[in-house]
Amino acid sequence: MHSIENASIEQLEQIKLWLFQENIRIENEKEELEKKKKEFAQEKAILKRQISELECRNHIDQQQLTQEKMLFKQKWSILENAYRDLHEERKKVEIEKQQLIRENKYTGRHYSNSMTVSPGFFFKGVDNSLALKKRYKDLIKIFHPDNIAGDNETVQIINSEYGLLKDAYQL
Repeated sequence: MHSIENASIEQLEQIKLWLFQENIRIENEKEELEKKKKEFAQEKAILKRQISELECRNHIDQQQLTQEKMLFKQKWSILENAYRDLHEERKKVEIEKQQLIRENKYTGRHYSNSMTVSPGFFFKGVDNSLALKKRYKDLIKIFHPDNIAGDNETVQIINSEYGLLKDAYQL
C-alpha cells in the first residue's frame, strides 16, 4: 500500500483500527509514564526530607561531639593538675620521711617504717568534706600496703584521721 487514496474501504478500516489501537497504547503509556513521574516525585520528596533530617542530626551530633571534646579537655586538665599535686605531695612526704630517717640515725633511734605524726598531719589544709575525700583517696593510693612505698601502719593512721575528720564535717 503506497497511498491511502487508492486504499479500499476494508484497508481504510484496518488502518483506522490500527491507528485507534496505537492511539490507545500511546495514551496508556502516557498514563503509566505520568504515574511513574508522580511516584518518582514522591520518592524524591521523601529522600529530600530524609537527607534534611540526617543533615540536622549530623549537625547536632557534631555540636555534641565538640562539647564532649571540650569537656574531655577540661577533665584531662583537672586530672593532670591533680596528679601533679599528688606527685608534689608525695615528694614532700618522701622528703619528710628522709628527714625523719636522718634524724633517727643521728639520735641513735632505730627507724621503723611507721612514722609518728601529729594528729591532722595527713589532712593539713583540708577544710571541707569534698577536699577530705579527695585527699583520702590520694593518700591511700600512695600508702596502700600493696604499693612499693606502702605501709600498713601509715594507712591505719590515715584511716583513723579520716574517720575523725569525716565525722567532724558531717556535723
